[in-house]
Amino acid sequence: MNDAPRDERLIAVLHPDSQPQPGDAVRQELAARNRRLPDFKRISGYVLWETDFPRTASLKIKRAELAERIRERLNRQTAVVDL
Repeated sequence: MNDAPRDERLIAVLHPDSQPQPGDAVRQELAARNRRLPDFKRISGYVLWETDFPRTASLKIKRAELAERIRERLNRQTAVVDL
């Protein structure tokens, strides 16, 4: 097993209902939640996702499929990291 740190970061995927761009309230909320988390669980940024999330029959988000779609469409510079 390799315990070496990887160059991976956690990001939040935001699917806004009506606002095209999240405001300062969203950034402040993410920053406040990060303060309560250990370093390795903190969100380093977010991306906006315009299409519906892939879901199972029971309406749970298919996280692996969503992650793959994000990798296909976005690059690391797309994530907003000013939390």
